[in-house]
Amino acid sequence: MQFGIALDLGPAALPLGEHLRRMQPVLRKAEKYGFDSVWVGENYAQGPGAATAFHGPSALMVLSALSRETSLGLGSGVILLRAYDTLRLAYDIALLDSMSEGRLTVGIGLGPGFLAGRFGQRPGPGEVFDERLEALVTLLRGGDGYEGKHVSVKGGIFPLGHEGRVPPFLIGGGVRASLDRAIRFGQGWYASSAYSFERIRRLAGEYRDELARREGGPGRVAVNRLTVLGRDAGRARELGARYAGDIVAAYAAVGSLDDRGTPIPPGETDVAAALSQRSIIGDADEAVRSVQEYARAGVTDVQFRIAPVGMPVEDTLETLDVLGDVVIPRLRAGSQL
Repeated sequence: MQFGIALDLGPAALPLGEHLRRMQPVLRKAEKYGFDSVWVGENYAQGPGAATAFHGPSALMVLSALSRETSLGLGSGVILLRAYDTLRLAYDIALLDSMSEGRLTVGIGLGPGFLAGRFGQRPGPGEVFDERLEALVTLLRGGDGYEGKHVSVKGGIFPLGHEGRVPPFLIGGGVRASLDRAIRFGQGWYASSAYSFERIRRLAGEYRDELARREGGPGRVAVNRLTVLGRDAGRARELGARYAGDIVAAYAAVGSLDDRGTPIPPGETDVAAALSQRSIIGDADEAVRSVQEYARAGVTDVQFRIAPVGMPVEDTLETLDVLGDVVIPRLRAGSQL
């Protein structure tokens, strides 16, 4: 199992430059403990009051800044495809992978429907997005353009990724078509921090079953989990209810999905119940049990979202200490992982 950290670096609390300075001791400690990677998401807020401004725009640009601050692998969790021109995105992915000497993993999903209009993209059927993903992979492999029914790109890109490689793609999304795209265009499926454990277990099982039916490789299943840990479990739960709870409430404010993927109208989510299904909160024993459950569900990569917006850095560092000193050594020593 691979372990990463996920950071909230959006404009909701602090300017990005200050965020990056405050996260430097977190990055150093994550390197010391042997974490594999650092991940950031993206969100396109339309004003300072946006509920989901815990991520900033352009995950690749933020990762470019992080690439100079750490030796960890870099991951986008996730790029929102509807916000990009296909050719521009291919250039940016290849450039960041080259700059970081092959440390990039591309988590990518479609994003909300309204983004297409905001960024001048044409709305269209699912096959349009399939073609865009296929075009991205084709260009990153050095193809001389791409011609599909809906997507046309003239000419290839240069430079390619580090030593000509195509960065691994993890495809996000909570519907069956997302799992199909993960098999066709990626190396794995990416589960959002907005998905409950039961939903992840069900979708990961469907992904594995379909991989086996197509006689594909093992495939990766990555999850992003809000994580607040401490040696005092009661205090960790208080912090988790406050800071991780705010994130869940922000998702709920714009509408969320239940375990079966059925929409829940804005404001009608039970935040406390949703938090318990979307987080790892408490002490080391609770964290070990939680990660073992995810491993049994078929998860191969866990990104611990340890810096929910607004949480003091010293509490983020305590979470990291519990993970690095106790949780991950116990998990790595376990037969399952």
